[in-house]
Amino acid sequence: MLQKRRFCLVLLFTVAWLVCMSLSMNQALAVNKIPLTVAAVCMNAAEDKEANLQTFFSYMKKASAKGVHLIVFPEIALQQNPGWGTSSYKPTQQQLDYVHDTAETIPGDSTEKLVNKAKELNIHVVFGMTEKSPDDDSLFNSSVFLGPSGVIGKYRKINLWDASIKPTGGNEQLY
Repeated sequence: MLQKRRFCLVLLFTVAWLVCMSLSMNQALAVNKIPLTVAAVCMNAAEDKEANLQTFFSYMKKASAKGVHLIVFPEIALQQNPGWGTSSYKPTQQQLDYVHDTAETIPGDSTEKLVNKAKELNIHVVFGMTEKSPDDDSLFNSSVFLGPSGVIGKYRKINLWDASIKPTGGNEQLY
């Protein structure tokens, strides 16, 4: 758990640094002074990608109106993953199909929509999604970092919550 927290802190600081570097190119900011306002969203994603996008847009608009430079959404917030659970939980075929059917490449349709909204609102965004490999049927639990200029980067989760985690483990390896 402590390693996960450290990783999250390192990731947040890295993203903040990248945003600062991006913002430093903005002529409107004072020399040697780069303010950074970050918003973290806690939301219950639905099993409806389009509804989740609309929720993202709403939070992005509110954050931008308050002067936020970077807004961060939860893991897999774009599609929601209905089948995640403890290692003893076995997802249904319908849940597995949903995860496969809603996965997207990066860049893709949803990242394009989010980039357009980020450009409109002049805001940077980090969000989680199920990424589909452009090369095969592989899926990834990915975080995307984007801004007004497009997709800046992505991170594919590599340490999955699986049955080896005690006491109950998880079933992320099924996806």
